[in-house]
Amino acid sequence: MVLAAATVASIHEPQCPQPNVHIMLPPLLQLKAISERFTKLALSTSSSGTRDRRAADAPPSSSRLILSANAHGVLRIGVETSALKIESKWEGLTNPELDPGQVEGGEEGVRGHASTRMKEREGEEAWSTVRVEGRDWGRVLGVGRLGGRVIACFCHEHALILYVYLSNDDMESVLTYYIASYSV
Repeated sequence: MVLAAATVASIHEPQCPQPNVHIMLPPLLQLKAISERFTKLALSTSSSGTRDRRAADAPPSSSRLILSANAHGVLRIGVETSALKIESKWEGLTNPELDPGQVEGGEEGVRGHASTRMKEREGEEAWSTVRVEGRDWGRVLGVGRLGGRVIACFCHEHALILYVYLSNDDMESVLTYYIASYSV
């Protein structure tokens, strides 16, 4: 679908806090395979009569994934029900540095940014977490067929923003996805 210029001009990014963590994701097709497996496991445990209280409010055809990342190159994806808790973890990922030219306040803005402060934390305090619907996450991961690199920006317990960079012969395009986190 092609949008009219007036429609495009009226579109604004959702308001959200500064991202706590920026991390380069592993290949999306890899994430998609694991996420789909986790979603099926969660659905099978919930349909067998063991649905937990948190999942009771969710439609029966959905499952919720827990995504967490830290500023030390680690990403976790998991699912948790009363009958199941499973998680996959990737280590050695890249946390891109903020560009002072793109941050309000320049160098000073980078020093005071939430993601810069997150690098100083250790243990569970160092993690930024979002909870997303498996279907929404799966749709976004479908863009993995196009290749490219993906930077995920975690706004703790608020939203996940994904920037998908696609390169053609002479230009680079960026797709932006916003997924709201559901509350516990």
